[in-house]
Amino acid sequence: MKKITIILILFTFSFSSVFAQSSTSSGGVCIQVITPLRNSKTNECKIFPTPCDVPANLGVEWKQDQTCLQENSTSTATSTKQSKIEQRNEKIRNYTAQMQERLNVIVGNLERTALRVETQINKLASSTATSTDLSAARAKLADAKKKIEELKTGIAGLGQKTEEVIASKTPKTAFSTVREKLVKAFVAKIKVIHKELLDSVKLAKKEIAKINAQNATSTQDVSDWKTYRNEKYGFEFKYPSGFKLAISTDRNIFISNNNVNQIVVDIFPDFKDDISKFSIFDKTKDGLNIYFAESTPPSYTYVIIKGNVWFSLQFNNLESKIMLGVLKSFKFIK
Repeated sequence: MKKITIILILFTFSFSSVFAQSSTSSGGVCIQVITPLRNSKTNECKIFPTPCDVPANLGVEWKQDQTCLQENSTSTATSTKQSKIEQRNEKIRNYTAQMQERLNVIVGNLERTALRVETQINKLASSTATSTDLSAARAKLADAKKKIEELKTGIAGLGQKTEEVIASKTPKTAFSTVREKLVKAFVAKIKVIHKELLDSVKLAKKEIAKINAQNATSTQDVSDWKTYRNEKYGFEFKYPSGFKLAISTDRNIFISNNNVNQIVVDIFPDFKDDISKFSIFDKTKDGLNIYFAESTPPSYTYVIIKGNVWFSLQFNNLESKIMLGVLKSFKFIK
């Protein structure tokens, strides 16, 4: 039976070759029989779609070899698989690039928030007559800013981390690792930094509230102080006995003891401004708000508003107890 099968195969091949050659030589259509050849010297394989496609000058070292078909099939499958892996890896790289871009935008927002927080802390620090550096709030802010810089460095290296993951894991596992362990770790750090920035402002406000509460309850003996009285605008306040009234008009008052330590009061009738940008410092004896307006240490400015008239009190190079004494003694007499 085996002999019959072998004879049939040989006969079929011989018939196909003869038929192909005869068809080609006569100008007919060549039979579609894939023809694999192997070079006996180099072991190289070549596969032709029909016997007619085999070059006549190929050389006697090229022999038909069916195992070339299997090797080609394996090589093609491997190449296809590798191509799919590379396509998936490229998708991971694209995902990483998109996440880097989004994370950098968020970090930019964090940096701007940190700048606003620092400005707010500086403003709060100068909003009280008692000197304070708000050290706890500034330490919290400094820690948040340090973490922002570390975050920027980490995001910049996300691409390299992704390549390390791709090299050590399958595409499916690699994507999960990049998303769940790398990207989400940055998101978690961002949340921590944002909370620290908010907490630094809360710490500053808490310390200021404590200082203001102490100032509100503190007393300054002004029994031997002089009294300035303005009949036109109907108000008065006390100032230290060692100070002199240097300039006095209805709308401008300048009090000093040596031209360095100064109390300057300016009155602005029919003045309009956005009062919401000022913080409330205390209240006058009449129950009107005393607003903290501006600070460029050692200069502090406060504002009291009655009707449409603004009263600006500026203190230059004065101790906090003197400023508090003047503010707490300020009252309207009509």
